[in-house]
Amino acid sequence: QAIGMLGRETIISVAQQVFIKDKHPSTDGTDIGPTDAKRMLDAYLTYELKDESDRIVRFVKAAVDMSNQLTHDRSATKRAAMICIIGVSSIAKLIKEISEA
Repeated sequence: QAIGMLGRETIISVAQQVFIKDKHPSTDGTDIGPTDAKRMLDAYLTYELKDESDRIVRFVKAAVDMSNQLTHDRSATKRAAMICIIGVSSIAKLIKEISEA
């Protein structure tokens, strides 16, 4: 559970680093809160990647969901924790690559 929480917090921090409210509009019209990593990353990726974003947004949302689910899973396994770490690390690397391009 702790790995899920740390993963979730890491994803929020990554999203906060790249999301610019005035530049990256919400894709569903919802006002994006300061800890809504899924919507921040959706808006960021949709804006920055334009036509390429669909598959990447689905991947990122799945990794965010995995971290959230692990946070609340009282019977979480070491394998689930390791997969969560891989997902969070992948998001961080993906965002770094996009933001440096």
